[in-house]
Amino acid sequence: MIISKTVRRVSAAGFASAIAAGLMATSAAPAGAAQQPGDAEAMRIIQSVSGAQHAPERDSYIIGGTKTTIKNYPYMAQLFVEVSPGRGSFCGGAVINSRKILTAAHCVSGRNFVTKGVVVTGATRLADGSSLYGGKAFRIKKQWQHPKYNSRTFDNDIAVLTLAAPTNAKTIKVTTSTDKASYRPGTKATAVGWGRTSSTSQAISTYLRRATLPIQADSKCTSPSVWGRSFIKGHMLCVGNKTTGSDRTTVAPCNGDSGGPLVVNGRVVGVTSWGVKNCVQKGLYPVYTKYSTYAKTVAAQLR
Repeated sequence: MIISKTVRRVSAAGFASAIAAGLMATSAAPAGAAQQPGDAEAMRIIQSVSGAQHAPERDSYIIGGTKTTIKNYPYMAQLFVEVSPGRGSFCGGAVINSRKILTAAHCVSGRNFVTKGVVVTGATRLADGSSLYGGKAFRIKKQWQHPKYNSRTFDNDIAVLTLAAPTNAKTIKVTTSTDKASYRPGTKATAVGWGRTSSTSQAISTYLRRATLPIQADSKCTSPSVWGRSFIKGHMLCVGNKTTGSDRTTVAPCNGDSGGPLVVNGRVVGVTSWGVKNCVQKGLYPVYTKYSTYAKTVAAQLR
């Protein structure tokens, strides 16, 4: 998710009310999800999200990224869920085994993916109410978020969705709890998603995009002039170059990228979590969930 420092420092109640994962919609809400591409219920859920015109402030995208295809990142998943009548939410995710989708807790918390969610795999283009564009849609059997996820601080921002039927999408490996090399400052990481491509437009990307971002030392984000105590060392990952205030010179995730993977050497090392409002506010860094810290906890959900 992308927010501003000022938003992060409001009261817990005000902060919680100011955040939401994904893309808000205005169409009628569906009652369920399905695993077949042509299922009307699945398409109605997708339409409730894809018809939206506005996204909330606290989500993630790739500004300054480049267009890519699902062939290059076959493990990428689109997550759609109805939040309430007329409101839907969108996030990204990664297929880490044939039935498991890794995403962010803020994408799952407070949502009912089991009855009102759809996961789409195998598509470069964002699904909408008329087509899955070559992808396949799946219902969700189970949702799990870290039991200590904090919606105010975004600590422990990690979750897993279990599909009701297996996808044939190619999976991606996740890193281990002992991995240190992937987190060395300067290491090049890849972020992938369908998030916003401009700080001045609320529309998320129609096509999958990617960006290369450097891993930063924790000290860059804990600096009082950046995130200070809002950045929790060991649980969060400081990534990218400082935002410049301009779309033209900033490369960062934004609304719609939340929950998507950060990849180093073919393994997931992070999950897109939060950052700066409108994604380009000058002098800040995007923040990801540090996967190695949660590797053992997530492993228990993969059995």
